[in-house]
This record gives sequence, structure tokens and C-alpha cells, in this order.
Amino acid sequence: MKSILQITFIVPFLLISCASEDSATDLIDYSDLPEIPYHLDLEAGESENYFPARLNELFVSSGGSIIVSDHGSTTLEQFSPNGKHLKTIASQGGGPGELPSFFFLADVGNDHLMVEHQGTRRDFFQPNENGIYSYQSTITSDEGSMVGSTTLGLRTDNQLYASPRNVIRNPQELMVNPPDYRTQKVIIIDTESNMLRDSLVTLRTPYPHLTESGGGFRIDLVPYRNIDRFIPMENGEYLVARPEQSTLSFFDFDHNLKNQLDLNIAPRPVERSDLDYAFRNTRTDVRRGIETRVHSHKPPFLDIFVSEEHLWLHTDNGEDGKEFVVFEMDGNPLGRFLLSEFDDVKKIIGTKIYSIHKDPDMGDSVRVYEVSLES
Repeated sequence: MKSILQITFIVPFLLISCASEDSATDLIDYSDLPEIPYHLDLEAGESENYFPARLNELFVSSGGSIIVSDHGSTTLEQFSPNGKHLKTIASQGGGPGELPSFFFLADVGNDHLMVEHQGTRRDFFQPNENGIYSYQSTITSDEGSMVGSTTLGLRTDNQLYASPRNVIRNPQELMVNPPDYRTQKVIIIDTESNMLRDSLVTLRTPYPHLTESGGGFRIDLVPYRNIDRFIPMENGEYLVARPEQSTLSFFDFDHNLKNQLDLNIAPRPVERSDLDYAFRNTRTDVRRGIETRVHSHKPPFLDIFVSEEHLWLHTDNGEDGKEFVVFEMDGNPLGRFLLSEFDDVKKIIGTKIYSIHKDPDMGDSVRVYEVSLES
């Protein structure tokens, strides 16, 4: 009888042990993935006719031309596919095709570039027969809103995915630093800002951390927060990426769920070295207030990009650089690589990474990297 009891207790133990080992084996450990090689394909910036000030956003035409917004000089600058500066295509002013002190860029398809003002005005640029962009037309909504929305991407030739802009109207209300997350809607509008759908998807996004400073206030981001992402894809389809649930959900044009990938990432604790890097430029007293709001573990991804055949997850930041992990569209991980800590990735097309490189000593430039992925 004693032997039977021993077997009865031992067998479940073995089953539990095997299940735990299998579960651990299935976890994706980023540090175990192979290194993916890449090289700098080109760098565009200073020339005889142009000196970059503060580069912000980036647009790539179908022919490979690069247009970048410079918020330091309040201009739009166009570069050829090989990085040669071609022309300043827009400058600061209040007239048609001119730029306010703050603006946004959006790709609206068919090689058209849209400049969004802080209100509801939108200016459209398109290329001539030589590929040089110039102002074509303006659309202004009758809403009279000075808030407007930010375009997330194209749905059809005259429909846009967008989100209402989050404007801090009363900083004092946020100075108490309310609950860590708020919700943000994804909407569908037409190019004239008319609402077509007022709540397609709700995203969870973190509040910033506000601190009184010199009679005003400073805004800091809390590192390693979960930020939901909405990624428009071809033919009006889109991806909703939720790091807290570790899911990537793909929807078709009619908003039906096509596929969902559940990422099974090994837990990664936030270490002291991670905090030291994240707060390297933050005052000690400000750091103390923010640090209490940092999660104990890192999200499975901080940001995500989608190219024709791959998913590119920005997974970490550190002294060694920014870590990216590449997956096939079915969720199979291919490997990882590190970009410079000064690279702010804006777009990935095929295996080319388009980045705004912000070197504090050398100044801003546009970099294009070519990543070597096996087919």
C-alpha cells in the first residue's frame, strides 16, 4: 500500500515538472536569438545648400525620395534616393503650402504627402514629372476646432484612420499624476475632417509624469510603460498591438479579426542599470517621483513596425543601443540587432530602415540601414 501511495504522489509531480519544462522551453528569450547583420546604406544631412536643425518626421515616396520635416528651421526638405539634398519644398509662413511653427506629416497614398496643422487645415504636396514635391491644394474643415486629429494612415483614397489629439488644457489637473493609463480612440475621417466613425478601436496609452518647474511644468515619460499601437496596413487593413496582453491582432478592411498572434516572451525584469540609463538626463528629485511608477517587468515590445513580410519589434533601450527583434508574419522569430541609441526609427520598407539620427555632437541626419534577412 505504501508503494502505491508513493507512485500516486510521484506521477503527478513528474507530470507537473514536464509541463513546466515544456512551458519554459516555449518562451521566446530575446537574448538567445541570433544576431541579424545590417549595414548603413546612406546618410543624408548637411550639404552646401542645407544644414539640418531639428529633424522630426519622415516621408518616403514610391521612387525612394525622402522628405523630412525640420522643426528647427520650420521647413520641409527633400532628398534623392541616394541622399543628395534636392530642395526645400516648404518654409514657414501662414499662406497656402507654408508651415506653422508646429505641424505633422502623413502619407495619404498615391505618393501624396499631407501636412496637418494644429487645427483642421491640411495642405497636400505631390511630385512633378521630375519627382520634386510642391504644394498642390488645401482643405480646411468647417468644424472650427483648434484641436484637430492626428492621421494614423490611409484607409481608402478619401478616408483616413486618425486619433483625436490629446491637448493638455489644464496642467494643474495632471500635476497630481492621475492613474497611469488613459484611453485613446481610433476614428475614421475623410480628408475634409468629417467624422465617418467615431470609435473604431480604443487604445490604452500612458499618462506622462508632470512636475512643477520654475513656475511652469515639465513633462517626462515613464519608462517601460505599455503603449497600445495601431498600425495601418495595405488595402485598409490594420494591426492592433497590445503589449500588456502580449497580442498582435490583425483586422481586415471590414474590421473583422483575421488573425491573432500571442507572443510568448520570457519575462524581463527592469534592472537598476535600465533605470540609470532611462533617467540619465533626469534630475534626482524628479527621478524619485517617476521611478515609483515604473513597472517591475519590461513590456514585450515598446513599439512595432510592419513591412511587407516581417514584424519589427522595438524591444529595449540601453547603453549598447536600441534592440529590435524581427519576426515572420506567422510569429516565428528570426533574430535581433542593435541600432545606435541616437536612431529614431520612423519607417521600415522591405528590409530598409529609415531613421532620424540625433547625435548630440554631430547633429541630426537621415540614415537608411539595409538589414540582411534570409528568405
